[in-house]
Amino acid sequence: MKIKQILIFCILLGVLSLLLFSEKSRNLIKHYYYLIDSKDGLIYTRTFFREKIDKGTLSKENSKILIFLTYGQSNAANASNFKYKTTHHVYEFWNENLYEYIEPSLGASGNGGSVWGLVGDKLIEADIADKVVFMNAAVAGASMEELAYKEFGFSTDLINRYKKIKEELKTVDAILIHQGESNINDSSGYENAFNSLKSELLSISSAPIILANASYCNGVSDDKLKKIQDTVISKNKEVYRGPNSDKILSNFRYDDCHFNKEGLESLSDFWVDSILNSLDIER
Repeated sequence: MKIKQILIFCILLGVLSLLLFSEKSRNLIKHYYYLIDSKDGLIYTRTFFREKIDKGTLSKENSKILIFLTYGQSNAANASNFKYKTTHHVYEFWNENLYEYIEPSLGASGNGGSVWGLVGDKLIEADIADKVVFMNAAVAGASMEELAYKEFGFSTDLINRYKKIKEELKTVDAILIHQGESNINDSSGYENAFNSLKSELLSISSAPIILANASYCNGVSDDKLKKIQDTVISKNKEVYRGPNSDKILSNFRYDDCHFNKEGLESLSDFWVDSILNSLDIER
């Protein structure tokens, strides 16, 4: 009798293993843990295992709070092979709700790590803020044209997210943009596209835009593109200079494009400096 029970248990275990490790089951698990957008095919993290935080935690008296909307392509999204765990009061905002910041960050494509949790912790450790909130809208692989023009849908989504976070949290301190790698050797439309995005943002926002100097990927850095980014920053008083991420080369990128742990450390330092300079905050 005992042998028969063991045999039945082993058969059931085998069937369960086949179900769990079949492609259909893996896709089902991915569907419930990640949101797969049918239009662009990218993976976005769901809130399935995330605990909501009371938004009242941001309204306590004498708290120094910074709120950022982040945008761009994969190096602003969840593309790192290192997932940083925050140690301070760093949060993320998504679909009207506030959550503890956990990677992969909500609202951005990819299922890896990002720079923003580190940025939040470092701003708090420098006594610049007590609490930091991010809303990430970055899209892996997107060119500036795709991020800017309405026919692609991403800028409309960005504007809607801005309106929602402004409605719920009342302010946005800055919009942080890291993009450029997808425009390497194809930068002719970059300036017009960025200006279109800037105009759309400024029509509803007075928040400063902090734009990274970014082009390096797979051993290639595009000086022409970086000059265009410099021009955009110098010509527009609403646009401030972000980090020059091209200074962070292949040893700090696990695939010579996306940042590893050390790369995120360097990039986050650059972002903190850029935020302080742009918002005119003293350490």
